[in-house]
Amino acid sequence: MKITFLGTSHGYPEKGRAVSCTMVETGGKIYIIDAGSAVDEHLVEQDADFSAVRAVFITHMHSDHVNGLLSLHEEFLEYRYNDQTVCYLPEDDALDGYLAFAKTIHLDPENLCRIVEFRVTKEGICYRDENIKVRAIPTMHIMHGQYPAFAFEILAENKNVLFTGDMDIGFPEYEQVVGTQKHDLVICEMAHADLKDIKEKLKKTNTSKMLLNHYHYPRLQGFEQIFKEFPFDIQLSTDGLALYL
Repeated sequence: MKITFLGTSHGYPEKGRAVSCTMVETGGKIYIIDAGSAVDEHLVEQDADFSAVRAVFITHMHSDHVNGLLSLHEEFLEYRYNDQTVCYLPEDDALDGYLAFAKTIHLDPENLCRIVEFRVTKEGICYRDENIKVRAIPTMHIMHGQYPAFAFEILAENKNVLFTGDMDIGFPEYEQVVGTQKHDLVICEMAHADLKDIKEKLKKTNTSKMLLNHYHYPRLQGFEQIFKEFPFDIQLSTDGLALYL
């Protein structure tokens, strides 16, 4: 399994850092976690085969996690044909708004739904195919849980990878999201907590490795020294970083 970080910035892009998007490759197929702006451009830069994109999982409906999705689907429809893709949206009414916006830029919603199967994410095992199994875990990110948001656990090639997604301020739900089971990798989004305040929670994670993602540098003050306290390997994600598990 190969994991490539296409966008690692917090809510807004920075020089050299795009907003949220991660590509998982296994079994010759591609699975995308979040679709921040210019996701299609990032895939091109990675020489990715657009026809291999099997599923897209949106953690929550904030613009920095979803504003590149329509461009990606337009590529499928107009230029790089792919009629085998599933797209998971976290809210029941998200699809109506999404298709309404597509119509304003003169994309035919019926054609879009013909090539992309849209599904609403529900807690538990939400997707499986011959390569991968994905479990959705609720978080409290949007207005303390008033609107749906999810973490995603990826099971593939006998490996277990957890994408925490954004969580509530201070990570009150962190223990419930990561659980007690062993992970081979935890990718923890850090836009809404200071590392010094939650380091003790993170240290207790049952994982072989952790990457901090979706971070704003001021929230990581002293990270190089803090990382030395951890009982497992921990590092920062960077745009273009590729990991093999």
